Amino acid sequence: MDVLCASLRKLILSPALTDESSVNVRDIADALPVARTNKLAILFKRSIGSEAALEVQKLFAEDLQKIAFLNSKILQIIQAANRALHDAGIRHAFYKGPLQQKILYGDYYAKPCLDADILVSPKDFKAARGALLDAGFRIPDGYSGLWWTFFLGEQPLLAPGQLYSVDLHHRLQQPGSPAPRHIIEFLDDVTPVPLGSQSVPTIGLRGIAMVAAMNLVKAVYHREPTGGHALDVLVAMSKMTADGIEETQAQARVQGLAGTLSFAAELAAEVFGVSNPLGRDAYKLPLDVARARQLIFAGEGQPLQRRKLLVHLCDRPLIDAPIEAIRWIMSEAALHSSPLTGKPSNSKAA
Repeated sequence: MDVLCASLRKLILSPALTDESSVNVRDIADALPVARTNKLAILFKRSIGSEAALEVQKLFAEDLQKIAFLNSKILQIIQAANRALHDAGIRHAFYKGPLQQKILYGDYYAKPCLDADILVSPKDFKAARGALLDAGFRIPDGYSGLWWTFFLGEQPLLAPGQLYSVDLHHRLQQPGSPAPRHIIEFLDDVTPVPLGSQSVPTIGLRGIAMVAAMNLVKAVYHREPTGGHALDVLVAMSKMTADGIEETQAQARVQGLAGTLSFAAELAAEVFGVSNPLGRDAYKLPLDVARARQLIFAGEGQPLQRRKLLVHLCDRPLIDAPIEAIRWIMSEAALHSSPLTGKPSNSKAA
C-alpha cells in the first residue's frame, strides 16, 4: 500500500509532481489489485507519470479499456436524464460519477462508473421519477417500494436499452448515519459541467467533499474498500481556498455533517500521509494508522462498532444518535420484510 499512497499523494499535493524512477515495476504490480478494488487504478497510473516504462503501461491496459467503455455509457445516460428533467422543468443536480471526476481530476475517465446519481428535492421526487419514466427509463424488478423510496430515499431506474441505471435521490445517506438536514442547499451550490451540447448541473466542491465523506462512512460501516472516496475528500478540499474550507465546515455544521466530515478528512489524511485539510488536531480517530489503511483499502481488520462510531459522527449525539439508530432498525425491518427487494452495494463505482 505504501507505493499506492505515495503515488496518489501527488494528486493531493501537486498533480505536476512525478518521479518515475522511484517506482519499481514489481511494486506497481503488487499495488495494482488494491488500486483496482478501490477504483483508483487509472489515477494510480497517472500519478506514476506519462513516460512510465512500456511494461508498466501494459499493466493498466485492461483498466483503460474498461473505463472508456463504462464511463462513455454513463455519460450517454446522463445526457438523456438531464434532458428529460430539464424539459420537465425539474431542478436537479448530478453527483459522483464522471461529472464529479471532471471537476476533481480534469476529465470524465478517472474512475470506473456503473450508474449515474441525481439529486432532487423531496417535493420534486415523484415528478422527477415520472419525467424519467416518460423518457423511457424503467424501474427494475424488485427495486421499488417503501424501503427504497422512503428509507433510502432513492429510486433506481434502468436507462432505455441499457444495463446501466440512474439512481434518483431525495436523500443522501443511508439510515444509521447522520444525513443532511437541508437537501435543497446542495441544489443551491452547483457547478455546470459541459457535456456535448448540454451544460449539466453538478454538485460543487463543498457538496463533493461532504458526499464523499458520507460515502466513506457508509463503506466503513459495511467494511468495504473506500480508498476512492477517501481520495475524493482530500482532492476536493485541496482545490479550495482557506476561506472555501471554512465555508465547507460551516455548511457541514448546518447540515449536521460536521462530525462526518471531520472523521472522513482525518481518516483519509492519515491513510495518505498528508496534513488534515481541516487543521491540526481537528479530530481524534478511534484507531491507528495501520488499522486505518486496512479498513480503507481492504475493508478488513477489527471493525469499528456501529454504535460507538455513530456517537462520534453525530453533531448532537444525545439527540441524533438515538434517532439514527431507530431509523436504521426500522430500515432493516422494512428490508427483511420484503425478500424480493434488491439491495444496493455500497462499493458500487464512484
